[in-house]
Formats: sequence, C-alpha cells, structure tokens
Amino acid sequence: MEPFIQLKNTPIKEIVISASFEENLSDELIDNFKNKFVAATDYIDLGRGFTANFRQEKKGLPQTSIEVDGFIFKNDKNKVVNLRRGRVALHKINGYENFEELKKEFISIFDILLTVVDKDIKLNNLGLRYLNLFEIQKQENIEDVLTISVQSSFEFDTKHKSNIKLIFEKCNEENTSATISTNEIAKDGINGIILDIQTNRAFFDSIFSKNFIEKEMEDLRYLKNTLFFKSVTEKTIEKYK
Repeated sequence: MEPFIQLKNTPIKEIVISASFEENLSDELIDNFKNKFVAATDYIDLGRGFTANFRQEKKGLPQTSIEVDGFIFKNDKNKVVNLRRGRVALHKINGYENFEELKKEFISIFDILLTVVDKDIKLNNLGLRYLNLFEIQKQENIEDVLTISVQSSFEFDTKHKSNIKLIFEKCNEENTSATISTNEIAKDGINGIILDIQTNRAFFDSIFSKNFIEKEMEDLRYLKNTLFFKSVTEKTIEKYK
C-alpha cells in the first residue's frame, strides 16, 4: 500500500470503529461486560442505551417502540463506547487520535468481551467512519474545498441551513462498501462543509481475533484514505498540511 500525505492540522471531528456480531448478546452478558469494563478501564457508565423500532401498519400512523439495548460508556479523553446486543462501537469525538492507538483500544474492548462470552465471537460486519469539518472562508465556495461532484439523492433544510447529499462508492474489494456524504452547515457565524466517509466490510462465519481485526481494519483505513484524498482539492490539502 502506498503511503498517504500526513496532515498536521487535521479536519477530523469524529472517528468511529464498529463491529456487528452474528449472535446477539443476552442481558446477563451485557451486564457482566459493563461491570468488568468499568473496573478495568477509565470509562464510566452513562446508563442504558435505547433503540427505537418503527413499524408501519397498513392503515394509520407508524408505530414506535423503545427497547432498552446495551450500555453507553465515556471517559475524560472524549471517547465513547456504545455496546448493544449485536454491536459494539468506539467513538473518538472532537479531535484526532492515532489510528494505531484507537485500533489497539478497540481490540482491548473485545478482549474483555471475550472473557464474558467465554466462546468465539463471530462477526458479520466491520466499519470505519471519519467525519471531517472544513470551514469555508468568505471568498471560497464548495468547489474550492471538495473535488467530488455530488448528485443529491435527497436534500433537506433545517434552521441551520443544513443540506445533506450522499454518494455510494463502488468498491473493488469483495463484500466492501463505502458511503460519502457532504453536509453544508451555517451555524454560529461559521460556514463549512462536513465530509463524512464510512467504509464497511461484511463477513460470513468469521471468528474474531487480533490478527483478523488488524488486517481488516488496515484495509478499511486504506480505502477511507483513498476516498478522502479523492474528495478534497489540492488547495484543501495545502491548507491542512
């Protein structure tokens, strides 16, 4: 793999590493994980997580049900761990952290989970997501910042003049997908654009291991970096170098 340009002044605002399991965890296993995880790390328990389920009946309004589903944890380093019955995610919020360190921490979460489950954990999806915020100066427009030409699949405006557009990127790798979204924002006197890059790889009957996660995460990271540098202009790269 070819090396990418290192950006010293990174535009990254959030990094998310996630994995989905083939089998849902029981409430008992989730409670056991919570106790071990809080005891072994600097995270605190923020309480139960919730999942909203929507069901459309043939007639009438959609029906909504709220399900208690897992726990949310946070530490004082702007990190959040979200454990659900069928998924775990590590969020680094408001800033950048070395990918190797995040990957190591994500694997350590699984190490604790393995002591609770006491059997192999089979994965069906691995995801990597980076959200980047670029401020647009008064004399600039979007074309000065991004190179991608987004054909909108949907748009909406809010009180913050937000406008979301999506691109679904075709990937050569088997069972791998990527989504690029841009979100123009105007808030608190700042005009900018969010570049949200999500990469995912699906699996079948794949057992978690450190070597497996490291290899797959490196592949997704390379894809994410490729899409990032395809999406920004030379002017943007020079600004953040």
